[in-house]
Amino acid sequence: MRKKQSGAAVLFVVTALLLAVLIMLLGSYKSLYFRIKRANNHIESRQEHWLAEGALECTFAKVQQERDVPSTLNDCRTASDLDSLTISSGASSIITATKGYRTLRKTIKLPSFGEPGAIKSTSDLIINGSYTSSPDPGRSLGNNEWECTSVVYESSFYANNVNTYHPYQLSHKPYAEFPDSSVGSEQNCASSHYSWDSNVASSKSDYRQSSTMEPFEDIFDVSRGDWFDVMSNSETFSYVPNSLNGQSWESYADLPTPVFNSQCGRDIVSNIERGSDLIWVYGGCEITTTDFQAIEGAIDSYLSGSGIILVVQDGILSTKGTQNFTGLLYHFISPEFADPSTSFAPDFLDCSNSENNADLEGVIDTVSSFVSINKERVSYFQHGSFNPLGGFVMDAPGTFALFNTSLSFKYNRDVIKEPKKKLKRIHWQRGSWNDL
Repeated sequence: MRKKQSGAAVLFVVTALLLAVLIMLLGSYKSLYFRIKRANNHIESRQEHWLAEGALECTFAKVQQERDVPSTLNDCRTASDLDSLTISSGASSIITATKGYRTLRKTIKLPSFGEPGAIKSTSDLIINGSYTSSPDPGRSLGNNEWECTSVVYESSFYANNVNTYHPYQLSHKPYAEFPDSSVGSEQNCASSHYSWDSNVASSKSDYRQSSTMEPFEDIFDVSRGDWFDVMSNSETFSYVPNSLNGQSWESYADLPTPVFNSQCGRDIVSNIERGSDLIWVYGGCEITTTDFQAIEGAIDSYLSGSGIILVVQDGILSTKGTQNFTGLLYHFISPEFADPSTSFAPDFLDCSNSENNADLEGVIDTVSSFVSINKERVSYFQHGSFNPLGGFVMDAPGTFALFNTSLSFKYNRDVIKEPKKKLKRIHWQRGSWNDL
């Protein structure tokens, strides 16, 4: 009897131990199962993340290649087997990539046109007549109203009177994507940014003084002090005089002394004929009516009508004519050319080389009754209603930009869309990416 009870007790103990071991194994298996499942979920999540990340980088590469928002992203979406891949339009374009439960977003900074303004001037700006402008429409305020800007100037600006057209009054839109006007939905300058038959002192914000303007950075995407890095990039720019083409320079000190280019117009044409739409003139330059006609012919023949960006550095710039110019005109006096004691350019003594010399002396006599000015401080002189459609930039602090004409300025930023793409960097907007 005792043997039977002892055997039963042993059996019970063994059964209990086996049951305990089984419970422990089941618990361990359950824990292991959940750890495996969590690991698999994590792996799947990371796979989704990196597939989405790859699609973002693929889209970025397409934007860099096309220099614009791509019309389709199907190849990038298919390559990463995404559920969706989209990009918004605008200067700050958001790319959104979705794979499974993972959605990533990054923002690309596309080439933009900087601070608005049909004319931007750090030079003292004098127009010997009235000024009427089709404006840079700037930012939309909603309800078909815009922050129109005709002129931004750093120091001083004079004109007999100033006027700004509403966008709906123009025969051509300021750029292709600008909204159309229709009856009852006309695109207008806001009242705060619209002047008509005003003097400069009583004009609205379409004529604006700015002590913080940075026109060089607006165009070239780097600060003014880094101008040599832009100018010396021979893969981007061609040069006047033509003898500078094919040369390279390590620093400003390697450049020759700037002189007046007597064949400036001819050299500009020859650069366009070689397919260049970014031309840097080193030294003084005069462009006459005959020159402008030849330049426009070359633009039509060799650039299919797409405009150019023309920079004239460290010398006088003189223009004579009444025609439109398909491009942006930028007059630049570098910091290194300036007099160290004043930070301004030295006196200009090349005006006697210009066909405009007699007209310049005449208009100085006229405007000196209301502006203190002398011939040697005039860095830009225009005789006639010459009109660069892509805009004027007069960037020569401490000098005068003098226009001997009444101007009716036409502005269309699309004419410099192609050359400007080559100047502006495309980059991720800082802080917009997804950290791991």
